[in-house]
Amino acid sequence: MGPVKHARGIALAASLALAPALAGAQTAGVPARVRIVPPTCTAGPFDTAAWLALARSELETDGVRAVEVAPDPTGADDSLAVVRVEVSPCRADATEVAIAIDDLVTRKSVRRVVALDDIAPGARPRALALAVAELLRASWAELALADAPVAPAAAPAVRRAMLVRLRPAVMAASPEGTARPATPTPAAAPRHAWWAMAGLDLRTFPGQSGVLLGGRAVVTWSPWPNLPLRLRADVGSAYGSAFARRGEVTLVATTVGVGAQLGGGSERIDLSVGPRTELGWAWVTGRPASDPSAAVSDDGFVWFLALACTLKVRLGSRWSAALDIATGQTLNYLTVVSDGERVTGIDGPMLAVTLGLGASW
Repeated sequence: MGPVKHARGIALAASLALAPALAGAQTAGVPARVRIVPPTCTAGPFDTAAWLALARSELETDGVRAVEVAPDPTGADDSLAVVRVEVSPCRADATEVAIAIDDLVTRKSVRRVVALDDIAPGARPRALALAVAELLRASWAELALADAPVAPAAAPAVRRAMLVRLRPAVMAASPEGTARPATPTPAAAPRHAWWAMAGLDLRTFPGQSGVLLGGRAVVTWSPWPNLPLRLRADVGSAYGSAFARRGEVTLVATTVGVGAQLGGGSERIDLSVGPRTELGWAWVTGRPASDPSAAVSDDGFVWFLALACTLKVRLGSRWSAALDIATGQTLNYLTVVSDGERVTGIDGPMLAVTLGLGASW
């Protein structure tokens, strides 16, 4: 019986040693392939050939053995994933590129928009190749789980690559001692310290007649990344007119404001509120109806204290539409009186509304 047991032991050891090779032979005919559908732009914002070469190199480190560049499949596709890159508008000066991935291993689709404003043209192929690889890794991360879904025959190489790449970084031990991936932190939107806006400014003083209309520029600065504090400065000029029994009165005011705001919001909408003081100079000119050439003018210092609220709606990676509203009180005023009656002026409560377009950097 001894020799028989020994022979069986040899046979069993041989079968165990050959099992990985046999398994590899069974799956060797099904390559771990990813299909890339490139943008249709012939003169896009990046070098497509350089990007494809770098994307192949990145995907090879994740167990992908073949990268096929072809249009969208019309029928069944045995690829592990289909990567589509879209450029809109299809121009060399496009500022955004959309990456969409249909992951056929985990049965889900993911999408990401990459802003090109801050990336030099020569560095864009590398940045986009990394973006594709990182997005696909995020979708394949669940393959590193012990209870990962059953993968197709071509996925073992990808799963091994995910185990090597992701387990040291994202696996955390649970109280029961089983390993499970930590919740991934969403990628934060790019943060810009400066923001500037220019727009149409309308202001009124309910205690006076007439409305002043002009332009205003606003600049804000966020000096501390971890605090929602924004320091702001603005400058503008506005013009208005009013009619009296004896003629017409025109009023021009130029002011400079400074303040601070606390703000925050989502990637799309941002709201900030804070105090603001505004100082400037106003000029008044009265023209009698009987003799318009005999104009009378005066000027004086004006001062306001207000609460400002700024609402921004993001339009792109840098641009945003903005609505700035300030309401407050006049501390140093200028009033025009004709025949014992107030005609117009800068006095009492104030309401200012600025609607414009802003940019961040």
